[in-house]
Amino acid sequence: MNKVIGTATFAVVAAAMYWLCGNAHIDIFPCTGKASIRGPLGYTLQSNSDSCSLLEHNRGVATDGSYSKLTGAGWASLAAFCLGIGLVAGLGAGIATRSVGAARA
Repeated sequence: MNKVIGTATFAVVAAAMYWLCGNAHIDIFPCTGKASIRGPLGYTLQSNSDSCSLLEHNRGVATDGSYSKLTGAGWASLAAFCLGIGLVAGLGAGIATRSVGAARA
């Protein structure tokens, strides 16, 4: 039973973390894109390589032409972030239910 609870907790928490990353400005994932930079002659688009959020990635191209896209490393760190937190939560739930089951026996 504890494996089922641990697996279900892992899946739910990992999916919730992906949803959270898609709806919040968690700007820790490597990305590339173009940023609108204000200069003396107005705004210009310049290439940049920085960190951004999944929210910015999903937003697409803005009206001023700026955009951010996750790199391969960005997708890998997003997966590690969401799956890592899900794994910790799943293991914790599995261990907790095993401890409760052992106490009842």
